[in-house]
Amino acid sequence: MGLLGAIKSALGLAAKPSGGAGGGSAAAIGGADPSKYNLAKVYELAEAMPPPQKVQWATESAKTVQDKLPAADVEAISSAEQWLASPSPESAAKAAEAAKSAGHAGPGAWSAQAAEYSQQAGAVSEATTAAAAAGAPSAAGLASSSTGGAVLLAASTEAQGEAPKVEVPAFDGAPSSEIPELAMDAPEVPPAPTAEELQKTADALKPYIDRGEEILAEAPEFNPPGLEIPGAPEAPPIPAAPEV
Repeated sequence: MGLLGAIKSALGLAAKPSGGAGGGSAAAIGGADPSKYNLAKVYELAEAMPPPQKVQWATESAKTVQDKLPAADVEAISSAEQWLASPSPESAAKAAEAAKSAGHAGPGAWSAQAAEYSQQAGAVSEATTAAAAAGAPSAAGLASSSTGGAVLLAASTEAQGEAPKVEVPAFDGAPSSEIPELAMDAPEVPPAPTAEELQKTADALKPYIDRGEEILAEAPEFNPPGLEIPGAPEAPPIPAAPEV
C-alpha cells in the first residue's frame, strides 16, 4: 500500500464524488461541498504551486497538528522551514535526513521530503535527465505528491485527534532512472463512497484546501523552465539550430 492508500485506510477518506451511487446527495447533508473539497483537489493545488509554495503549504499544514506529532516529525517540520528560509543543497539534504529519521510516516516528514524534492526540481543534471528519459517521476511531481501527503496526513491527524497509524513501504528519497518490475494482483474495485464518507472527507479537508488556495493565489507566476532555486545548477544553453 502506498502513502495515499495508507492515509485513506487510516481515516476512511473518500477520494472524490463519482456521480454514481452514494455520491450524489452528499452536499444535501450540509457543511463543505464534497465536489470542491476532496483528495483530488489537494493534489491539483499541489501540482499548480511553485516548489517553494508546495513546501509552505505542507509545513503550515503539519504545524497545525504539531502538538499531536512525535518529536521526530516536529523536527522534520523545522528542517522544511529551514529550507524555505534558505533553500540550498545543504538545507535540502538536512530535510531529507529528517524525513528519513521520522520514518516518512507523518505530515512533518513529508513536508521535509517535499523540501528535498523542491530543491531537486530546480536542478538539471545527467542523473535527472536520464531518470526523465526512462519515464521516472520528475522531482517536481514528487514534490507535489509529498506535499499532498503532508496535507492529507495533517487533516487525518486533526480529524482523529492523534497521528494516524500509517504503515508506509520502505522509501528511498533518491530519484532513479531504473523502473522496477512490479508483480501486481488485479486490484479490487472498492465500493462507491457514501454521502456520509464524502462529507466527512470534505469537512476534514476544507480548512487545508482553503489555505492552499490562498497560498496559490499569492504565489508568483509559475514557470517551471525558468524556475530558480539557490544552489541549483543552471541548465545548459540550447544550441542554435544549424543553418540550412
